[in-house]
Amino acid sequence: MTALSLVTGIVFACAVYLLLQRRLLAVVLGIGLLGTGANLLVFAAGGLRAVPAFTDAAGMPMPGHADPVPQALVLTAIVIGFAVLAFALALALRAYRQLGDDDLPSWRGTEPPLEAHDDHVADPRPEDAAAEPHATGQHASHPPPGAHP
Repeated sequence: MTALSLVTGIVFACAVYLLLQRRLLAVVLGIGLLGTGANLLVFAAGGLRAVPAFTDAAGMPMPGHADPVPQALVLTAIVIGFAVLAFALALALRAYRQLGDDDLPSWRGTEPPLEAHDDHVADPRPEDAAAEPHATGQHASHPPPGAHP
């Protein structure tokens, strides 16, 4: 077992621990660590090869060169992960300022109630179909199941 694989496992373990916390900041940091662990895993999987990707002018392998594809993937993933982490931190800061707390279970019931009817959206049903439902819960245009007209 190499040291890089051991570090990757520790990073993943820390990420899972942070994702299971109640505080929003810990969850966001856990998401960041999860991305870092995935990058380390890809980097470790594509490390030095026995047969290098590049050869010199004589066609002889150049020792000590790594495969560039995993490195390019990791570099791209780092940039995307940084952007996602910055966006998540901005959302977390906004939520903290709005609600005054970053404890996730205390946020239950803090969403505003849904509006019963929006004045800007017209009702697409005709007037008779928009009437009050019957006692069975069905509209006048839809008889209850099993009823024969």
